[in-house]
This record gives sequence, C-alpha cells and structure tokens, in this order.
Amino acid sequence: MPAFVTSLYCRAAVAAAAVALLLTPALASWPPPGVPSGMMPWQWQEYQIYKDRYTSPTQPAPAATAPHSYPHQSTLQVTLLPQQHTDPKPIAYVMVHLPKGADLWVEGTPMVTNNKEDVDTLVTPPLEKGMTYPYHIRTRWYEDGKWVHQMNALDVKAGDVVCVDVVPHDAKSVEKAVAAGLDKLSPADRKAAEAQKFCAVQDTIRLGSMGTPVKVTVNGKDVFLCCEGCRDAALKDLERPSRRPR
Repeated sequence: MPAFVTSLYCRAAVAAAAVALLLTPALASWPPPGVPSGMMPWQWQEYQIYKDRYTSPTQPAPAATAPHSYPHQSTLQVTLLPQQHTDPKPIAYVMVHLPKGADLWVEGTPMVTNNKEDVDTLVTPPLEKGMTYPYHIRTRWYEDGKWVHQMNALDVKAGDVVCVDVVPHDAKSVEKAVAAGLDKLSPADRKAAEAQKFCAVQDTIRLGSMGTPVKVTVNGKDVFLCCEGCRDAALKDLERPSRRPR
C-alpha cells in the first residue's frame, strides 16, 4: 500500500517522512520557485529583526541534560504563505528564520543546529497530492540570558511554502492568530479557553496562537493545549500536582 493512503498509516508514514526532510543551503532555494521576493514574514515585519534580547556574543552553550524554560518574551510562529511554489516536484518548502545559535528538531530529528544562517531551507520528500502531513517541531533559542524552548505544529501539503520564525508575544500577528484559533472553538469551549488563556503544558504560550486549541481531560477536568504536540506531556505530566494548570 502506498504511503499516506489512509489515516491508519498516516502517523507512522509521517514520522518516516520527517526523518527524510532535507536541509539545503539557504541560497540554493531562496526564494522558493514562484514565490516573489519579499513575501517572507520577517521581510515585512519590523519585529523580526533579532536584537540583543535574542542573542548575545557570550551566550553559553546549552547543557545537554539541563531543563530549559518556556519563552516569556517571544513565541515560535508558523506561517503558511498564500503563494504556492512552482517547483514541479510534489514537495513543500519550510523556510526557517531563527536567532543565531538556535536549534530546530522535527519529529525529534535535529534539522538546524547552532543556527548560523539568516534563513535555513527545509525541503520535504515527495508528498501525496491533496494530503496534509502533520509534523511536530521543537525549537530552542537564547532569550533574556537563558535558553528557552517551544513546540509547535507544522502541517504541510505538496506545493506549500511554510515559514517558521520567532516573534514577540505582543506582535500583531500573534494577536491575529489567537483570535483566529479561538474562533474555531464552540462558544462554550472558547469561553473556557479564554479564561485559561495559556497552554496547560507550555504555560507561557497563548491558546490560539498555534491554531485551534486542543482540549484534553486530565484528572477529570477539561484543559486546553496550544497544539497536539503537547498532548502526551499533558496526559503524563499534568497528573503531578506541581504541573496542574493554574
């Protein structure tokens, strides 16, 4: 049976595809074919200029086993461009714009390590046309004197150009994403999500900023998560009293 034909095989096939993501030199595909120059979010939003808040010439290397905090000043943003690329291959481009020294994993596989580029270009393997492929991504960057990390969801289809970057919590694009994500909930769930405000796992991340919040039941109580990537942690870690939502 071809990969990605049915949802029954989708998750295993997606994990295999994630490992096959290719990191190509930034200039080799900049911009992606058919996408006008100047369309990437960081090219038309002033807040995307990384300053001292995100980098430091003396920032320490992240410890291999030390825990990392969630960001309080910024958030990981995923943006689907309205323009599709014109590459004849059924692939998706993922344009990654991160602070210097940042790291990026896709489905647990390192894709960007100690970032030194303005833009890193990730290219998927061939995708079945019309199918949506969900990936989980995690990024680590240096902010306000410490290493922070954040997860997010990355859904792609053949022809897509998706941008991944770090933006301030108060950016207009974040407020717009929050409103759009909450709008997809039922009235009752939206009211509950607005009252909770932050993800129950990544507790500095606004609900809605990563798409429609995910509702799970923990200890008999419904709580909301910023994305599917937090589900396993919620069902495991929130059982502990110290990790229960506020």
